[in-house]
Amino acid sequence: MAQGALLAPLGRPMALSMPMLSTFSSPRRDRNSLHEAPPEASRPKPIGKAGHAAVAEAILREIDARLVEDLRASVDVRRNGMVQQETDLRAELARTTSRARELEQKNSELVLVLQATKLERDHARNAVMQFSRGLVEAKQQADRERKEHSACQQKTHDLHQELLAVDAERKRLTDTVAEYQAALTSQSTALRQVTSQLETEREQLGELMTTKSKELERLAEEKCALQVECRSFQEHSGTDNQEQLRTIASLEAMVDKLSRHQGDTAHLQFKVQSLEKELVSAELSRRELHNSIQELKGNIRVCCRVRPALENNEYALQFPGPNRLLLSQGGESFGFGFDIIFGEATTQAEVFNEVDGLVQSALDGYKVCIFAYGQTGSGKTHTMLGGEDPERLGLIPRSLRKILQASQTMRANGWTWCLQASFIEIYNEGFRDLLRGGDTVGPAGHVIMHDDTWGTVVTNVTCVEVNSMEEIGALMAKAKKQQVVGFTDMNEVSSRSHSVFVMYLRGNNRELGTELHGALHLVDLAGSERLAKSGSTGDRLKETQNINRSLSSLADVFAAKAEGRAHVPFRNSKLTHLMEPCLSGQGKTLMLVHVGPEANNAHETLCTLRFAKQVSQCDTGGKPKRHMKNVAAKAQSASTHSETSPGSPSCRLGRRSSRGTSRSRSASVTRATCKSSS
Repeated sequence: MAQGALLAPLGRPMALSMPMLSTFSSPRRDRNSLHEAPPEASRPKPIGKAGHAAVAEAILREIDARLVEDLRASVDVRRNGMVQQETDLRAELARTTSRARELEQKNSELVLVLQATKLERDHARNAVMQFSRGLVEAKQQADRERKEHSACQQKTHDLHQELLAVDAERKRLTDTVAEYQAALTSQSTALRQVTSQLETEREQLGELMTTKSKELERLAEEKCALQVECRSFQEHSGTDNQEQLRTIASLEAMVDKLSRHQGDTAHLQFKVQSLEKELVSAELSRRELHNSIQELKGNIRVCCRVRPALENNEYALQFPGPNRLLLSQGGESFGFGFDIIFGEATTQAEVFNEVDGLVQSALDGYKVCIFAYGQTGSGKTHTMLGGEDPERLGLIPRSLRKILQASQTMRANGWTWCLQASFIEIYNEGFRDLLRGGDTVGPAGHVIMHDDTWGTVVTNVTCVEVNSMEEIGALMAKAKKQQVVGFTDMNEVSSRSHSVFVMYLRGNNRELGTELHGALHLVDLAGSERLAKSGSTGDRLKETQNINRSLSSLADVFAAKAEGRAHVPFRNSKLTHLMEPCLSGQGKTLMLVHVGPEANNAHETLCTLRFAKQVSQCDTGGKPKRHMKNVAAKAQSASTHSETSPGSPSCRLGRRSSRGTSRSRSASVTRATCKSSS
């Protein structure tokens, strides 16, 4: 079609000159050299009209062909160019499309960033607003705190001044207490000396009065003999006899001497009575001073006793100062201080001298508790019971001997005493009566009861009246046979229960119209054990678990006391329930902590000493109460009562005499009171 379009104009008649024909005859040459002149030989020869038409026709065909060829070449070139251009355009389109996708992705990302930026801007705006509000509130809070700080500074200054004043007052009171304690100690010593002197003087005057009385009796007998002799002489001799007159004068002299001796005897009797009254008054003053000293020392006192080290063991304890010890454990050192620390060389007598005052408090009408605490094998039973050798006697036999001796001494001053003892053990959270013998009472038969008179009693427990050390020794031997002991890897003879010895004391002085009720509790706690070291299995394992559980309850009681809790868990175990009155401040309590010095026991020793420190800092929340009655007003009504009295611990205990006669074994309550012996 393109070719026809090109040939259509050529079909029209056109006039061609020769130069033009020449030009069209060689178009290639014209293209290559349009400005070259054709040579003379190549010029066409003149032709005719028909020839011209044919030539023109040929030229036109040639031109047509060449035009078609040129056109095809041009079309090919243009097609190739267009193909290349299409390829380039396609590549450019691909690049553009990829770029457009990238731009779209970037646009999407930018949109997301923009949205996130807007959110952040909104959050930032809100944060700024909140910060602004917070800043305002902080400024207000700062102002308030500044004011409070100023007030606190002023209050701190005031408290510091008060603290200085309190500290000065404390120092003054400490000095005053020290002075009072020194004065009381001095007065107590002086009173003891005066008492001893008065007692010596009373004994001397008593002996002198006895001598004078005998001499008076002798003189009275001589007087009677002389009077008889005088009457006989008067009957057989005359009144003017000179010898009779001398005899009468001698008799009169003897009568005068006898009268003087009678006056001296009356004076001596009066002086003895005065000295006895002074002795009674001094004894009362001594008792008051002693109890004041004990109260100044605190309700719960803690003493520590270190058992002698076993052979071939590394030592972990040091004693840097009086009543101070240093424990090395795990590469660290721990220091502790207590009221008294007894070293390895301390004797049983030295330990008892420290608790002697508490035993005296029981005689003075107080409830007293002394308990031994420590790891198994640390020497608790040795301290409490000791051995058969007199020098190795423990606190229990020494305390009872002290009570017996003191009661005998006080009998000379008008006091009569009833002393009753019971001995029980807490085994696997149950009570066992160690003085009962072969028979037993079920758990339901033993009930812990508290009262103001005796502190703590357990029902259906044998209570035995004692009057001599022989009787006490027999009771201790009997109890020892029935006590539960066992073998562990840490102790060959390990106590498997808590033993509790109780002495009930009732004193009466008719001259003073006074009745005292005291109780002495001596408790030997079973030792705490670590199962990994004790190797307990079977029954020993159960015993260990119950022992550790009750000791844990004891620790809970002191923890509650230290934290000032309203509820103290005394009833979590039989042990703490039994010790409740003395641990509540109603009595005087002493804790004897026992530790071993060996390095392999350092962990248990550290736990024991930490617990002892907690106890020493514990306020029991009460003041020891002295149970003293004025019985003068009751003397009239006492005659109407039988020998039963609610004032004796036997009213709740199955009581037995010291000679083995059982007065009550049943679960019912007997109200038999012990008769006081003068």
